[in-house]
Formats: sequence, C-alpha cells, structure tokens
Amino acid sequence: HISSKVGVFVIALLMLLLPSCSTVKWQMVMDGEEVSLDWPPPPNPIKVSFLGSLKAFRPSGESLFSLLFGKSDDGEILKPMSLAVGADGRIAVSDLQKKGVHLFIPYIQKHRLLLQAGKSRLASPVSVVFDANLNLYIADSVLQKVFLFDATGAFLRVLDRAGNSPFLRPAGLAFDVQNDL
Repeated sequence: HISSKVGVFVIALLMLLLPSCSTVKWQMVMDGEEVSLDWPPPPNPIKVSFLGSLKAFRPSGESLFSLLFGKSDDGEILKPMSLAVGADGRIAVSDLQKKGVHLFIPYIQKHRLLLQAGKSRLASPVSVVFDANLNLYIADSVLQKVFLFDATGAFLRVLDRAGNSPFLRPAGLAFDVQNDL
C-alpha cells in the first residue's frame, strides 16, 4: 500500500517537473536605438531598412536546468566578425572573442554556439556562409582551414585545397547559389 502511494507521488512529481525540462526557446536581443535608416532615400521605394544592432541570443522562459544552475551566457555576442543569413532566415555570427560561431534558427527558436569542428577547437573563425542546402561553412584564419557543418550545426568535414595543402590564411567566404559552388 505504501509503495503504491510512493509510485503515485513519483509520477505526480515527474508530471510537474517534465514541462520545466523542455527544450529552451531562444530569442534575438537587439540594441534599442531608435534610428531610422532607409535606402534608397525617398521618393524611391525602400529596399533596405536598418532595424537595430544584434547584441545576443537569450533563452526565453525558464527550464529546470536554468532554475537550478542559472542561465547561460553562451548567446552573448562579444566580438562579431562576420554574419551570414540562410535562405530560411537562420543566422550565423562568428565571434572572435568566444572563438566560436553563433548559429540561430528563428523558426524553432534554437541557438547553438559552435566551438569545435571535429577534434579541432576553433581559434579564429573570421568568416561564415550558408550554401543552398543550409550547410554552414566556417573559415578559421589561424587554423588555416575551412570547416563544413550541416544545417543542424553538426560537424561534417574539413575542406582542403587541391593536394591537401592548407589555406594560407582564409579570411572570406562566398557561395554561388546559382552554380552550386
């Protein structure tokens, strides 16, 4: 009889705690400056508008983990170097001070701070770009490599130059979507 009460108590406790263990949702934090910068100027139709400066990606709401251990500062952008936007609106920001790349997927409110590429710890991720399949390419100028990640942020492989010689100091990336190069 006591064991059945304990079982009911454990099930009730799990039902209370499970929602707080759910996946943390993330949001973008913008600088609050009220600035109106549009291009081209009137009377032309606006093609580009400045909305603000991206400062961080922060978890919204509380999880059991954040209640017990506090919120992570992984989403703070300290020294941004480059930014890429994928076809579905995802954002990658290279952060030289964190020696990593912020990957944010807005439609599922997911943030990852990419610090590793296989066995290599990123040292100076200076450039990022997405291809047509939303794969992420990261150029690291100190490691002299270009790393390829899939759309979820999982490491796939290192891209080598012909003859497997290292890049001298890769500092910029571009992707030709029309020619799939």
